[in-house]
Amino acid sequence: MGLGDGRHVSARDLADEIVTNYSKGYLFQELLVQPPEISAIVGKTVSPIRILTVQTENGVKIPYAAWKQPKKGDDVDFWTSPGERGYALVDPASGIVTHFHKQVGLGCRDEVNSLATGKPLVGFQIPEWEGCKSLAIAAHSLFPDHGVLGWDICITTRGPVINEVNSNPFHTIYQKAAGRGVMNPDIKPLLNEALDYADRKLAALKAQNKTSRKLTLKRQV
Repeated sequence: MGLGDGRHVSARDLADEIVTNYSKGYLFQELLVQPPEISAIVGKTVSPIRILTVQTENGVKIPYAAWKQPKKGDDVDFWTSPGERGYALVDPASGIVTHFHKQVGLGCRDEVNSLATGKPLVGFQIPEWEGCKSLAIAAHSLFPDHGVLGWDICITTRGPVINEVNSNPFHTIYQKAAGRGVMNPDIKPLLNEALDYADRKLAALKAQNKTSRKLTLKRQV
């Protein structure tokens, strides 16, 4: 059988390696394939887009989106690969890449072209963007008690697919992509909306629990 790095091994060798190295279990997942228009820009590596969603009194909103950028030759998500890495800022309204930063910290610098292919990344319109946003918003609606969630969404040949969800997104991907802190005039108002919503919900829950306790005491009496 063929592996992602081009090697071919027998089913027996693969099974022996899994049993030896993954005694707690091993999960086989569908191989996600990006559409040609994305692969032409960032290469074959499936590159997730982090979409942040926040729960507010007026529904789920998207404060920001950032696209993880692999380097040339990467086979998997770049977090597990050493060397260069990049973060592209995506306009939540349009799905257009507006900024691209290579590396982080003091070594961070603006870039225009993809690390993997050298083709222009800034200005690229991410396909199926409305579908990506709708998926993130619908998924967050399934977790109404979570004020903030960070979704890693992959665009594949069969449409947007959720790769993972982070209950604490840390906002580092946005900050590296944007080159500024997350508590800025563009993002902070939406985060404040989420905090206000959470405060009101917690207050209502405490009041409900207090009432329930009083009713329980009355029954006991």
